[in-house]
Amino acid sequence: MQVKNRVLCVNLDRGSNTKRASLAHRAREKSRKHLLEYNKSKGFPVEVFYTLSSETTSCSSTREASQVIRCDHNTIRTSLERSKEKGISKLIKKRFIVKFV
Repeated sequence: MQVKNRVLCVNLDRGSNTKRASLAHRAREKSRKHLLEYNKSKGFPVEVFYTLSSETTSCSSTREASQVIRCDHNTIRTSLERSKEKGISKLIKKRFIVKFV
């Protein structure tokens, strides 16, 4: 059995590929920026109280608060739900209290 040599089609107009890649990159950046703005508008403002130094930090969302505390955002979400249901705030990482603004 004999295998024929195949000639690959070479695109001589290489500028079109970089132009397409540039357009795709700009579109990706634009959609990412739009999603970040949209997600910020959906977030609930939250206050983080640091019990050791009595400092209060205001955050625009639970995800931002999770970055401040350095924990998972679900930890903050469950803490807020628990405080809403029972009226009791539980410490996160033994030193932070989180509440809705």
